[in-house]
Amino acid sequence: MPVRKVNESEDEAQFTINNGDLGALKRIRDQYNLKDTDDVIVFALGLLSQSNGRAVKVEKNDGSVISLLPADELKRDN
Repeated sequence: MPVRKVNESEDEAQFTINNGDLGALKRIRDQYNLKDTDDVIVFALGLLSQSNGRAVKVEKNDGSVISLLPADELKRDN
């Protein structure tokens, strides 16, 4: 699995990121001209936090807009 939580306490978590997800972090860092791959995670957390659980709308290169939500396999069982 490309992202795996190594350990977690009440106020800290450590993750291992590798394979394609590490490549994606680096690509996004460069596309948004961010200082570090850590900043990609901060940016993503801010974006998702602002969405308040609703879909995030993204404009594709062709101008069309798509709505993004987590895949079902990422969600908790209710």
